[in-house]
Amino acid sequence: MLATLTTLATFPFSNGSFPSSGLVLSGNTLYGTTSDGGAINAGTVFSVPVGGGTLTTLATFNNTNGRNPLDLILSGNTLYGTTQQGGSNSRGTIFSLPITGGEPSTLAAFNGTNGAIPVAGVTLTGNTLYGTTFSGGAFDLGTVYSLPSTGGEPTTLATFNVDNGSGPAAAVIADTDGKLYSTTAKGGANQHGTVFKLDLRMPPIVVSDTFLFETAPLRVVYRFDSDVSASLSASDITVRRIADNAPVAVTQVIWNAALKEAMFSLVGAPLPDGDYRVTLNATGVTNAAGTTLAADRVTNFFALGGDANRDRSVNFNDLVNLVRNYNTTTRTFSDGDFNSDGNVNFSDLVILARNYNTSLPTARTAATPASPRGFFAKSDQSLADDLLA
Repeated sequence: MLATLTTLATFPFSNGSFPSSGLVLSGNTLYGTTSDGGAINAGTVFSVPVGGGTLTTLATFNNTNGRNPLDLILSGNTLYGTTQQGGSNSRGTIFSLPITGGEPSTLAAFNGTNGAIPVAGVTLTGNTLYGTTFSGGAFDLGTVYSLPSTGGEPTTLATFNVDNGSGPAAAVIADTDGKLYSTTAKGGANQHGTVFKLDLRMPPIVVSDTFLFETAPLRVVYRFDSDVSASLSASDITVRRIADNAPVAVTQVIWNAALKEAMFSLVGAPLPDGDYRVTLNATGVTNAAGTTLAADRVTNFFALGGDANRDRSVNFNDLVNLVRNYNTTTRTFSDGDFNSDGNVNFSDLVILARNYNTSLPTARTAATPASPRGFFAKSDQSLADDLLA
């Protein structure tokens, strides 16, 4: 004998249509979404008593805040979910909503680069939401992302490339060891989909490091593969001149969320001549999973007053750069502004004079010559006279 189905509610379109996702049960109330229907046929969030009765429309979508909502999850008194479409980029959104209803809060809008068309809901672990997008990412084949539960910019944790799957259409599940699991609808070795695992406890990676010397303050910039901003402080790097181990103070670190870059500002411009070693201390760099950098990152750079073209030598080519910009303002080191005051003038010429015909690692420390013309090599003297005339 078959069991009897009891219809708890029906949808009249005005409060929703095409409920294609599951329900969330809390106490004696069921919560869910309809993909269509509502005020402008963009979908709704609803509740209904477990005993049946009148549907309550908790929220309607309007394209701007999303369109076509999907699975919900409940944490405390807040519902979280995704919409397949809509939002500021028309690529879908992640939203939150109090169980009492109201206007959905858009926590993030996908833009294609960081994912598009999330056709599955989210999973909440601690204060972080995790999920998948069906398309978007580097190959437009889908992503795995994370997002603070308070909202912000989604962090792309992984992208799909056919070989490792494509088109993830299911939510992720998380274990207690920092791993996510889910499936892709397509791709893989046989092109019929995959089951995948993503270890969130992989250490962060330094993608690149750069010494910015053109203007004050001097900066050391690190680009990472993930967001490590919460762990960073100025004390996470040490800078020392190699010859005598003299330290260089670090004043601050500025985080660029869009590029995942940390810019450490150094005290002193110009720095004394010489080679320098920068150490990014591994224990100070931690990602959202609580995993630290695998090893210290050591980088070398040099400072040499007057070396406008940064070839580790001060010679006539550097003088030419300075002369071209002499008595001009809003200039950089490469233009001849060797004391980082924005101007190219006699003070910069004196710095160049001190190091003329000098190369690292044997930078000279001679006193400033009495006449700025007296430092030129004899073969350059006549050319210099013409340039400075």
